[in-house]
Amino acid sequence: MSRLYRIFPHGTVLLLGAALLLANFSIFGHVTAGEPTDKSIDPALFKRDQPTLLRVGEWDGRVVVEADRFYTLDLDRATAKPLELPGVEEIVGVATGERGKPFALCKTKGGHSLLVKEKDKWIEQELPDEVRKSRKPPRLTADAASVALLAEDKVYRLAAKKWTTISLTPRPEHLCMMHDARHVLLAGERMYLGYDSGEWGGGLLRLDLGTGKWEEIKLDDGHTPVHDLKSGPGGKVWTVEGLDHLGLMDGVVHSYDGKAWKMLCRSSKGDPENWDLPSASLAALAFDVKGNLWLLSGWLGLIRREKEKWVRVTPGWHDCQPVQSLHMTSSGVAVIGTLDAGVLLFEVESKRIRRVTLGK
Repeated sequence: MSRLYRIFPHGTVLLLGAALLLANFSIFGHVTAGEPTDKSIDPALFKRDQPTLLRVGEWDGRVVVEADRFYTLDLDRATAKPLELPGVEEIVGVATGERGKPFALCKTKGGHSLLVKEKDKWIEQELPDEVRKSRKPPRLTADAASVALLAEDKVYRLAAKKWTTISLTPRPEHLCMMHDARHVLLAGERMYLGYDSGEWGGGLLRLDLGTGKWEEIKLDDGHTPVHDLKSGPGGKVWTVEGLDHLGLMDGVVHSYDGKAWKMLCRSSKGDPENWDLPSASLAALAFDVKGNLWLLSGWLGLIRREKEKWVRVTPGWHDCQPVQSLHMTSSGVAVIGTLDAGVLLFEVESKRIRRVTLGK
């Protein structure tokens, strides 16, 4: 990441950037990640009139968007509609468990319920009483072996049709971690939390489900916001860290194979590693059905890894578009979640791009 951010972590970046801005506006006025060769993308696709989007992904055989509520996408029609389940007042979380089973955490008049789809029917799964009656919903996450509900000081884990309760040690307290974690990932006997507080920093925590102890994972300098956190081929854990604020531009991708963390690339301004494109912040990653890695950047658009090289895939992408999340479908459509301009559907082969609006 940038040398300035290493020296001045967290909110100091804001003050430093403001001082530099007053001293010499041209420092920021000429920041660029390279001009696209084709200015063909209609700026109207990025009209910022939609609810704030958190993430996109696949669930129950469909592409689901989490924003002000959950939506399902119709990729053929490029439309979205609210996700609804029979008899459910509000859906607060979705996850995919063993053999692709979809789970949904729902709010009810009496508290919360957990639904699981069995043979095309939604069945209510028994919940521990303190979860069912809790006012604040826990965070739902799952992997192929179990389902977990993360509360403030406990994890409730469902495996082999049996719930266990794990008491947790206090989480490390840092300024950058005062907000709720943006990402929660269950990976075997570990749970990961990714924090993203923008210019104030971020971090990565790992929970040992056997002991209930938290561990802070120091990626890079340990303060960079975690923009994405996912499981990849072979069960590896992948992270995207980044920052794009007042001329400071950082992007780093790490992976963990169960033994050691490895940095794949750094796209940071002035400090690149294993990166042959213009400097840019990075927002998200995804894998296609063949296991190929894709990255998303607000400056460069969609990026694909090809034989040890990075290739820009979206011609005509305009610089500095706020993007949040990425999902690659089996049919070759890149589902790009923007911050507040809805969803973009980019067809990799034809290069066609369409916008899906959500709440308006």
